[in-house]
Amino acid sequence: GDFREQFGLPRDCYLFLFLYDLNSYSERKNPAAVLEAFRRSGLAGAGAALVVKIHNVAGNEADFENLQAAVATLPGTVLITRTLSRRELYELESACDCFVSLHRSEGYGLAVGECMYLGKPVISTDWSATAEFVDETCGCPVRSRTVVLERNHGPYAKGQIWAEPDVEHAGWWMRRLFEDRALGQRL
Repeated sequence: GDFREQFGLPRDCYLFLFLYDLNSYSERKNPAAVLEAFRRSGLAGAGAALVVKIHNVAGNEADFENLQAAVATLPGTVLITRTLSRRELYELESACDCFVSLHRSEGYGLAVGECMYLGKPVISTDWSATAEFVDETCGCPVRSRTVVLERNHGPYAKGQIWAEPDVEHAGWWMRRLFEDRALGQRL
């Protein structure tokens, strides 16, 4: 169905989408960075909204509670927790205007690739696998710095390296795409 209507979002609202599976480790997928970038963009409640779609709440209740608390403090943010069919997921990706992934590490970035295929601009950490196919000619790469993990996060062991995306830069990309719709169409 029409996700804008289903979740009470105005038709003329610019929608940023972030989706991830809680079993993929919140620390790695980094929803806090997406929320902070949206906050810093200044677009929350100002003609834009952030849609956060998650999967697999069961077994990840602490991560889910943290996410709920963070979303509650950010106007214009919608949290979708129900399971969507593959068709509904494609409809959600199609209904949104831009996909955001501020991951710290990524194997391929399926949702990034899917949204690019659907003609959506993507804002993605310029690190890991997505850096191989997202650059300024086709997307919005976000600067990052490498960090050494101070503790284990599932299979990501203390001492390994991953990225810390620049949330200010990501927020800048959000503002830029919101203000320059033609740029999003070109990308």
